[in-house]
Amino acid sequence: MNLLYSSTLIAGLFLVFTSVIYHWTLNRDDSVIETSVDAHALQPAMIDDNETAITTDTAPIKLSPSEQVKALDISNIPESTEQAYTAFSTTVSPEFMSKARSLEGTEIDGNILMNGEGDLLLTQQVRDAFDYFLNTVGEVEADAAIAELKAYMAARLSPQASAQAVELLEDYLSYKAAAIELLQQPLLPVEQQTREYQVATLKESLNQLTELRQQYFSSNATDAFFGAEQSYAEFTLASLEVTMNDQLTENEKAYQINELRRQLPEAMAEREQKTSKQVAIAQQTQHLMSQTNRDALEHHLRTHYSDEVAAQTLVDFDEHQQFNQQYQDYQASLAQQELSVDSEASKALREQYFTGHQKLLAETYDAIHKKQHTAQDYP
Repeated sequence: MNLLYSSTLIAGLFLVFTSVIYHWTLNRDDSVIETSVDAHALQPAMIDDNETAITTDTAPIKLSPSEQVKALDISNIPESTEQAYTAFSTTVSPEFMSKARSLEGTEIDGNILMNGEGDLLLTQQVRDAFDYFLNTVGEVEADAAIAELKAYMAARLSPQASAQAVELLEDYLSYKAAAIELLQQPLLPVEQQTREYQVATLKESLNQLTELRQQYFSSNATDAFFGAEQSYAEFTLASLEVTMNDQLTENEKAYQINELRRQLPEAMAEREQKTSKQVAIAQQTQHLMSQTNRDALEHHLRTHYSDEVAAQTLVDFDEHQQFNQQYQDYQASLAQQELSVDSEASKALREQYFTGHQKLLAETYDAIHKKQHTAQDYP
């Protein structure tokens, strides 16, 4: 059997996605979320907390730069140790910054701290700081990124805590190398993959990563680095299984997902629920944009979006409907005159029916239809 796809394509992307979304749900600005709706970004203006999600499918989410991984809030750290913490620093050497250009205008993610006894404080922020430097590999050599990170830690921590941080960093580097190797295990060709197979693969990959983390880290470090992210990944997988259960009604699916959400930490659950509602609204918008009922679309837009966004989306809808009608008329003319889409006559016909960007869109539609017809003729 030809194994064409590695699990990096599914399991790796899923685990990266859950990591980013986990950080995002904890740190995001609720006023910013973009969803792909007919090439027009829409932001719900107001959401009723008592609403129930309309669908359980996943809509594309695009995170804005301000929603990238940020340091977690440390306001809940006991006051008895706060006075021992060193001041937050964003210092990176000018030489390193000149090579790692992606860091320009950024602050160091995370905050590597000590407790009152001078030991390294194990938090998610330590991992964030590690990744801030390690993500520059490619722009700089790996040794240079690691050396800069070690220098940063040495300048912030006592010798005791610095040694602990370096040891933890070595474990983290070994873990990342092992995780990459693990996620490169082959999968079935994509045409043979079912949704059930993909979810089972994701679950197995998560289980293997969990075991790998336990091999490389202490239980305290594992909880600090991956605990909350693990909870979110497990929630995501369980939710996928619920959505795939054809024996459940939509209401039953919504109920079970809500029960799964209740098991998340409170802050994460609240933000995840808001995100789900926004995604559900965007999905309904996408559905209505693909229909012809303008009144239903307008009511939906006026309910969930600002007047400005609603008005612009209606303009986009009207233009799309107009193009669809023009393209149908154009296709009818092609059929009547028995013209190929590649002929000079069809090119002239496109000039007659379309202007500006519509001509390019019509050519794209023609290419798609030609490919579909070719596939039908030569199975």
